[in-house]
Amino acid sequence: MPYSPVIKRKTANIDIRVEPQLVKRIDAWRDQQRVPPSRSAAIVHMIEDFLERESISEYQLSPTSLRERAALYRQRAMKACNPTKADEYRYIAKMLDRDADVFEYITTTNSRERQLKKL
Repeated sequence: MPYSPVIKRKTANIDIRVEPQLVKRIDAWRDQQRVPPSRSAAIVHMIEDFLERESISEYQLSPTSLRERAALYRQRAMKACNPTKADEYRYIAKMLDRDADVFEYITTTNSRERQLKKL
């Protein structure tokens, strides 16, 4: 048998559990692709895409968008079948609201300081 060089990438194995609705959404996305990727490849692509957007996005620096994200997590909490998951979503929403409050305080304080320096 002839030798065929194979490039092996180092990868880590990450096992996750997700709700069936999420699996359906992932599979629906896969079906829309010209060449449907494996489920693992689709999830890796989605994570990489999210991280790229997360790093260049400024939505996390806006109190309005933080509050919008909090509202989404409150909606998820209401829809969650698992009480523990619902509590987790409510906690995330609470932290996002807190971050928005802190951001608003800092920006208004900095704005006032800049105005005072101009005088």
